[in-house]
Amino acid sequence: MNKGNIEALKLLLSETRSLFHHMKLLAEDSYQEETMSGGAMGILRDLAWLGPQSESNLTRLRPLSRIHIEEMVAPLINGGYIQPTPAMEKDILPVIELTGKGRRFIQSSDKREMDILAAISLSIPREEMLTALDVLRAIRKSFDVGAGKKTGEAGARAGQNVAG
Repeated sequence: MNKGNIEALKLLLSETRSLFHHMKLLAEDSYQEETMSGGAMGILRDLAWLGPQSESNLTRLRPLSRIHIEEMVAPLINGGYIQPTPAMEKDILPVIELTGKGRRFIQSSDKREMDILAAISLSIPREEMLTALDVLRAIRKSFDVGAGKKTGEAGARAGQNVAG
């Protein structure tokens, strides 16, 4: 990468960090009645979008270890947001699914998030936002490949939901 591209990438990453912190505040506002980490919220959203999943599948969706996923899953089960379902066959891993409380929580936080986003004054055309999405995804994937890490499918799926 040439010096000009490196400088542009540094500026883009700096702005992305700033946006991340703003989005973190938005996320906290959108599910304000509960204290929940972004990772736990991501698991709930994955289950809402994809349906029941094994912990192994949840691990494959994110660049996290299975232990880290297990640490996020346990409080969600204890809080009544998700529940394990018994495996139908003894060779199949049990899957985790949203409970009614988990579904209501996701629906409620999604509605609050949409209300907050709808109130933002933004005059950027949809196509430009989707181009920015493609740029950010390409940067993320290059870091994943460069670091020898898997590319999280959840981020790509979320982008497809936006683009769709």
